Amino acid sequence: TQVADSTQWIGAFDPNDGFAVGCNGTSFAILHRDSLDSPNEIITNSSAFNVDRLDGQGPSGIQISLDKLNVFRISYGWLGAAPIRFSILRADGKWFDFHRTARPNSASVPNVSNPVLPICAQVTNTGNTSNLILRSASWSACTVGDNPKSILRNFNYSLIDTTIGPTTPPLFTIRNKTTYQSKTNRIITKALFLIVGARAGNANTQFQLVKNATLSGGSDVWVDQDTNLSTIEVNTDATGYTGGTELFKTFVVNKEARSHFLLKNDIIIVLYPGETLTFAATTDGNYGVDAALLWQET
Repeated sequence: TQVADSTQWIGAFDPNDGFAVGCNGTSFAILHRDSLDSPNEIITNSSAFNVDRLDGQGPSGIQISLDKLNVFRISYGWLGAAPIRFSILRADGKWFDFHRTARPNSASVPNVSNPVLPICAQVTNTGNTSNLILRSASWSACTVGDNPKSILRNFNYSLIDTTIGPTTPPLFTIRNKTTYQSKTNRIITKALFLIVGARAGNANTQFQLVKNATLSGGSDVWVDQDTNLSTIEVNTDATGYTGGTELFKTFVVNKEARSHFLLKNDIIIVLYPGETLTFAATTDGNYGVDAALLWQET
């Protein structure tokens, strides 16, 4: 239901950046936010759509009924100045653009300040007392085409011949930072590969990966993996940990080393911003161990 003094949006956006379709008061409309631009929010009502006003008179022939199910698409390219296209699906399965925001050779700032956008739905009453509900049967956000190698970075952290015992501090913990390069971080970190090894011939050693454990003693000491290239920071000062969710465990008997390709074995370990992964180990004596973790940032 369209109600004056309200907005209803669904799309890929946050309070600062992004794109959405919905209602601006009693008008069907689109939204473009860009924290780099002024004004930083542009709302375009259907009467001002530059391709098809969806009033039955445009190229699509669609007269939109907002009390019926519709499928919308918003597409944009992260070239900084790629056009932004808002589309609707016609009954015969064909997509039609109803509005295009031209950016090449006309914009002085990028489309958005952060191209990694969350999908979001939001209803706001700005001056009425109506109860408004926005419903969606489904929604999706995706990248068209293969991931270019330029947005995939692999990093690793390792400890060599580190002495552990029956009770020992975590070997190290990695954390995906919530802020990176002064921007809200939305980079996803995925564990790919780990190596474990024991240096003593009579050692029975257990290694585990624990997500979102609570660190103690030195828990506030974090060092960037790579300040300019990585969203990960590493803690090696913690003296203990509690809680968390154990995601992976492996054993080394006597003097040996093991490699584990996590994804190859359908072990999916993902860190969203703010989440941690602790690499821990215990053994039945005081022996040296080796541990290494490789991860990917996308």
